[in-house]
Amino acid sequence: MMGYNKPKPQTLERLRNTLQSPHMGLDKALYDFKFNQLEFIRALCDALQINRAEVDQSIAQRKAWLDNVAKTFKSFVWVDTEFTPKSEPILCSRRSSSIAISASPIPFICTA
Repeated sequence: MMGYNKPKPQTLERLRNTLQSPHMGLDKALYDFKFNQLEFIRALCDALQINRAEVDQSIAQRKAWLDNVAKTFKSFVWVDTEFTPKSEPILCSRRSSSIAISASPIPFICTA
């Protein structure tokens, strides 16, 4: 089966995850000692005798879509330290539609 001598439960779980994934698992870093995810999909399609050109075209389309999504939506990490300045003045500045507040030696200033 797909180049595996004796499929293990992890291989069957990977197959199940690949088939259930809307992106064939290309949006995750899945691999084993035999295949990375791209190779796994190709081996699966070869075992099912699906045309390689169609497989490569579908993979290219999905990868392009995932790359576009990754470029479109930038990730941000917001850290809530629950810090509240008691006696220090604060500086408020607006950067790329977010507000950054920090302790400052100058009186409260807010720039747009």
